[in-house]
Amino acid sequence: MGLTLALPLDSQSVRREIQRAWLRFARRQHWAIGTLSPSSFQRVLPPLSSAQKRACAELGPWLPVYELAVQWLANVSIALSSQDDRVIPTDKSLHVPWALLGSAAHYSVAIRQLTALGFDSPARAQLRTLVESLLLCLASLDDQSLAEEFQAATTDKEIKNFWHTRVSPKNLHLRVMNAERRFGLPDDWIRTISRWRTEEHAVFSEAVHLSYVAAVVTVLSPDPGLGDEARYGVLGKLTSNSERTLSYGARTIWHFCILGGSYLFDEIGDRKPIFSLDQNNPLHQALIVTRHVLMEAVLDIWKAAENNKENNKGSASH
Repeated sequence: MGLTLALPLDSQSVRREIQRAWLRFARRQHWAIGTLSPSSFQRVLPPLSSAQKRACAELGPWLPVYELAVQWLANVSIALSSQDDRVIPTDKSLHVPWALLGSAAHYSVAIRQLTALGFDSPARAQLRTLVESLLLCLASLDDQSLAEEFQAATTDKEIKNFWHTRVSPKNLHLRVMNAERRFGLPDDWIRTISRWRTEEHAVFSEAVHLSYVAAVVTVLSPDPGLGDEARYGVLGKLTSNSERTLSYGARTIWHFCILGGSYLFDEIGDRKPIFSLDQNNPLHQALIVTRHVLMEAVLDIWKAAENNKENNKGSASH
């Protein structure tokens, strides 16, 4: 059962519904892990000021969904790190996913903070690294030799060669599409999600290699509460563009949660999981619950947001 949502969507109602769905699924499993719920995770994240919280509420439903995605990445990173009281996993096959997912969790928190502080363009630059980390992690889970090449690249020249040849944007997208096919996803779905991913990558790459338009939008930021009106944003200002930043981040983590999570934790046919979850471990229980709710939440919000757009178009045409 997914989220119970009502239009128009707002961040507080979505946050409450995510919390209810999380606790509902945990109770169904008879797991008493309320202290690890999304509302508890909020207290672990770097705090936002009251003004920042009010401003972020203008961004619609994606901030609480993005924070749920950050929680799942953090859960996974800690779970992979906590074997035998060691920071680095004893299982060498986990070294690359442990490093990449821990880095992804780190970048995901930075993106949240930058967005809330009103620095959307720097957040987009960090988002590109987050996306590449997750796509590389998925590709390396699908192809262990790629993980070994990534781990072996230690000099500046080797690292540059690895990223420019083995996992250039085009090659990395092709590797991810191959992983999606092996996972059994329909070709039309793969083409659709790949086209969307490629288009978004091009947009967010402009925050790394600035275009003139991206530079202007950084200086004159569109205000989330004033339609197309732009305000001076050099010293930091929340922008309506941040909703796209957070939604792309949430959906990219969701994509990895499904596919990468399957490689890591699911037994499918003859393929064994890389990491065995302990159903009696509260952290592992929280990871399972958060993954379940995240997979439902992104789809539900995605569909509801599209319906909301259609309703707004219909209202504007009358």
